[in-house]
Amino acid sequence: MRVRTASVAVIGTLSVLAVGVITAPTSQAAATIGDCYYYPGTTRISSDAPAVACDAAHTAQTYWVSSLPDSFGIPAKASAAARRSATLACTPAAINAFTAMPGRTLPSRFDTFAIFPSAAQWASGDRTVRCDVVLRNGAKLVTLTQPAAAVVASTPADQLNYCTPAEPNANAPYAGICNNPKKNFIKLLAKDLGKPGSKFPGYSVVERKVTKMCQALGRKYKGNVPYPGYWGIWPTGSGWANGDRAAQCFVPLKQYLDTLANQAAKSPLAAASPTAS
Repeated sequence: MRVRTASVAVIGTLSVLAVGVITAPTSQAAATIGDCYYYPGTTRISSDAPAVACDAAHTAQTYWVSSLPDSFGIPAKASAAARRSATLACTPAAINAFTAMPGRTLPSRFDTFAIFPSAAQWASGDRTVRCDVVLRNGAKLVTLTQPAAAVVASTPADQLNYCTPAEPNANAPYAGICNNPKKNFIKLLAKDLGKPGSKFPGYSVVERKVTKMCQALGRKYKGNVPYPGYWGIWPTGSGWANGDRAAQCFVPLKQYLDTLANQAAKSPLAAASPTAS
């Protein structure tokens, strides 16, 4: 059997959470759900960025806003677990609801960034924390000229699926368009294995759990191959300590597409069609 697995100390958690301490040295403008922002890249995301019109060029849109208690302290000094606990509402389900994809089950190329006040903003009394949704294409953010929900409405659902250009690389997350069945791997599962602050259950325990999940998906979407492939990514102890809880499962895109084609051919509608084989 082809077993495709990998493990890393710290991995990306696209479509689960990409929560970090993203701050700026000046005061943060009042945040409102639906506001849009332009960030030139993933390393230039700032709570100081001004809101822009959503029909102008932008790369992010706010879908959740809250306030931190004074007891939280300067976000940059908070633990990864504390920051994740403060943004538990920023989930794939919340993104799907905001972008009008409530029934979506596959991970998508939409991702989230948690925006916290900088030390200077905190000192000035700013306690705002928000989550922005972004659309990725590879390692880059997609520049949009309409709200996220409008993008979804005008984009075929399969173009929002998350694929890697080849075998997944946990150290270089790549949320690309699924356009090469011979080489792409499609992400079928992104799931947190524990709550913020939870104890690492042990490498072998995590490995067995994720391998079992990914292996089951490989068998479910086996296409036309006798020994279906799959790929799993999970956090090690050091990754867990840094706040990573994500299990990710992938299968070869061709394997996935062949499965869908086989299912369609066996459906009652296909059987009733005069052109069905």
